[in-house]
Amino acid sequence: MHLIPLMFTVRVCVASASENRSGCFADGWCYAKERLADAVHVALFWDGKGDPPGPWIRNVLTGRYGPGANRRPGDDDEDAA
Repeated sequence: MHLIPLMFTVRVCVASASENRSGCFADGWCYAKERLADAVHVALFWDGKGDPPGPWIRNVLTGRYGPGANRRPGDDDEDAA
């Protein structure tokens, strides 16, 4: 696991040799920059199975919102089913 700092978020990435929509990672989750400590903790201690703990905002591959997302009315919510 490793972190990629972006303009407004920090991405926690699971490394992979294959390339896909998120770059050269198997999957990734974005955390708000204000939650950097959470992202660092995930990168160091998470086992990479399922979704990471903590207030992640959005999954890079699926676009799903996470528990840290500030959603507006009308945003797509794929988890509502």
